[in-house]
This record gives sequence, C-alpha cells and structure tokens, in this order.
Amino acid sequence: AVQADGTVSQPSYSVGGSSYNNVGGAISAVDTRVGNLESAFAQTNQQMNKLRNDTNAGIAGAIAIASLGQPIEKGASALSLGTGVWNNSTNLAVGASGVTEDHKIFGKPVNYIWKMAGTSDFKGNSGGGGSVTVTWK
Repeated sequence: AVQADGTVSQPSYSVGGSSYNNVGGAISAVDTRVGNLESAFAQTNQQMNKLRNDTNAGIAGAIAIASLGQPIEKGASALSLGTGVWNNSTNLAVGASGVTEDHKIFGKPVNYIWKMAGTSDFKGNSGGGGSVTVTWK
C-alpha cells in the first residue's frame, strides 16, 4: 500500500482479531477458523441427532404405556405388557392396574381405579407413572 508520504508498506490482513502481513498467513488463519466452525457444526449435528433419537424413544414409551390394558370389573386386577414404536424406536412397557370393590364416601358407593406403569427402551432410558381415580354413579 502506498502511504501519503509516498512510501510503500506491506499489506496487512486482519483475521479473527489478528493481523497478518502476507496472504499465506491470512489464508491459513481463515482455514483454521473455517475448520473450527465446521467442527462446531458437526458437534451440533451430533447433539441434534441424539435429541431426535431420545425424543423418538420417549414417544415410543408413551405409546407403549398408552397401549396397556386395564380391568373394568369391580374387584378385578390386571398385569399388562405393551409395546410402542415410533420412527424406528421401540419401547416396552409393563403395568399393573385394578378396580376396587365398592366403598362408601358420604354414603355414596365409589370405586377406586389404580394404575402403575413403567417403560424402558433398548438404550438404557426408562420412565414410569401411576394414578388413582375415584369413580361413582
């Protein structure tokens, strides 16, 4: 570059906060920055794939638990096994449930429906839930 006083100076290139006096150094710095960016994109892509797989497994688990049967007769109990599949993820669920005999609350006959369930996929993830419901007429 020609200065105002007529002197000639080397060009200066700034990359990532550093200055370089030759094109080769600047290109090398750009290559390094691009490599770091590509690595960050690859890591983000891996994290997104893991999140997608975990989400698919969770949905398969919800389907498996939702498919579990339950008794409807008073005094009956049940043990149930279910499976769920979602986007190539498979999950298994096991549950127990029952309906109590008649009880009285405020002089009215009521029944309790109880339910417990657990689920597990083939990647080491697991979950579970339970509920108690009061029914009356």
